[in-house]
Amino acid sequence: PTRRPRPGPTGQRSLRVGTLNVRGMGTQAKLEYLLQGCQRRGLAVLLCQETFLEGSSGLFVPERWELFSFPHPTMRRRRGLAILVDKQRLK
Repeated sequence: PTRRPRPGPTGQRSLRVGTLNVRGMGTQAKLEYLLQGCQRRGLAVLLCQETFLEGSSGLFVPERWELFSFPHPTMRRRRGLAILVDKQRLK
């Protein structure tokens, strides 16, 4: 079962955020594994490091999710960051 965010002291909902060193995010299987993990843990945002993605990665991201990729500016296929956002949890 998915946990719902608890109301905060002012009645606002909390936002669950996670971070992960993914050591490469270039395959569809790895992306799906990460998205399933986010859903299991009730995360609205996952900050990923060491993605090794270059620009438009060609990965299929389900409509529920948004992927923001930030490749390293000078070292191709090295390092890089990404942010996965669950649009449904942010509503």
